[in-house]
Amino acid sequence: MNLISELERTQKSFSLLSSDLNDDLKRVLKLMGIPYVNAPFEAESQCAYLELMGLVDGVITEDSDALLFGSKKVYRNIFEKNKFVEMYDANIIQKDMGLNRRDLIKMAMFMGSDYTKGVKGIAAVNATEIINSFPDSITQ
Repeated sequence: MNLISELERTQKSFSLLSSDLNDDLKRVLKLMGIPYVNAPFEAESQCAYLELMGLVDGVITEDSDALLFGSKKVYRNIFEKNKFVEMYDANIIQKDMGLNRRDLIKMAMFMGSDYTKGVKGIAAVNATEIINSFPDSITQ
């Protein structure tokens, strides 16, 4: 079995499982009077949009792509019993590391993300050095 077919098999299994969990979660939210939105496509993009519109205070996800879609606050490990909750704030990343959203997108292209495999051997430090060596000529 090749890697692609194994990935497709795993995705099918996960989508069946996640569908049942999603239905359960929707019932619980409805019973508690908590509104929710079904994302038509990519959940992180929908969540980032809700945050940018001022409808939510942040995004809870295990996927950092929400920052690439424009989310300002991302919370991870919310449901992990053995981990502390992590909060990533785009404004703090900009202030402390000098990386804006465009820079984070470039880093994801070098390091890999849900949308690209990245460049073999490039990690955060290398990616940061590369994007800092070639700043945008367009005003950010």
